[in-house]
Amino acid sequence: MKGVNHILLKKLSTIVFLAIAVFSFGQIDKTDTTAVVIAHWKMNEAQMFRVTETTNTTESEKVISSKSIFYDLSIKVIDSTQIGYLLEWKRQNYEITSEDDFAKSLLKMTEDIPFWITTDEFGSSLQVLNWEDVSNEIKSRAEKLKEANKDFPERLKKLNKTIRQASTKASVEMIMIPDALQFLAFHGAKYKFDERIDLQVKVPNNFGGDPLDANSTMIMDQINFTQGTFIIRSSQRINPHQLTAVTYDYLSSLNIVEGELPPFEKFPKITKLIWGGSEIHGNSGWPIYSIETKQTNNDILVTVEERSIELVRDTEK
Repeated sequence: MKGVNHILLKKLSTIVFLAIAVFSFGQIDKTDTTAVVIAHWKMNEAQMFRVTETTNTTESEKVISSKSIFYDLSIKVIDSTQIGYLLEWKRQNYEITSEDDFAKSLLKMTEDIPFWITTDEFGSSLQVLNWEDVSNEIKSRAEKLKEANKDFPERLKKLNKTIRQASTKASVEMIMIPDALQFLAFHGAKYKFDERIDLQVKVPNNFGGDPLDANSTMIMDQINFTQGTFIIRSSQRINPHQLTAVTYDYLSSLNIVEGELPPFEKFPKITKLIWGGSEIHGNSGWPIYSIETKQTNNDILVTVEERSIELVRDTEK
């Protein structure tokens, strides 16, 4: 956790949040050192963020796979009402550390597709309004790739899976949910400086089905009254029994492992820890920098995924 705090403090001292410095910091209360995280965004306001995603898997402390993805995330407020916002959420300019051109094509499947996301000032009720348009575009791109890879059966299987995954509203929303959940993770609450908040929460089930139980802790441990920003950190532990069960069911349903799965009682227990934090501008509710790390263990492999989202510039016209 100290590493996360160090990175956020470094960003706090080096990033200038454009076009908001003249605003008052009404959501930070100096009298009781509290801060409220609510979105106060303007019609046609646009921000550009740089997203970095890394995934490393180790076995017996030896790295067996490593991947990095970089892309720009454009967010524009295309409608603002008393009950919420409609955002255009677009991923652009992908860079991927892979020599496999086909793998790159799969990872870039959503590049430049505008997702119209609805939410409210509390960061809740996330939905993709134009999910059918998104679905059709992904399917169209996948079909073109199928034609180009018709002599590669394994590639065709992956493309057919991509088409299936883009066929419903829920599955389309799962594509953008990781970015959006991290971006809005701390919205809709009031925090007091150095006061720990412990919660029992529900987290999305990446395999579909009911959400999973998790223990979550949050704390606001930095306030910059001059710049009107604050840092909130969090940690989360997903119920290992539930996570193991849904993973086992998923593998069973797809039959993607060689041979038969062992009985559930002998299946390796899976644990997942999530920690990170965000630096947020109090008056506007725009995150300036956010980092999230997920560590998954299954007694044999350890996979660490990290995503950072950093403000690049205000693109408002």
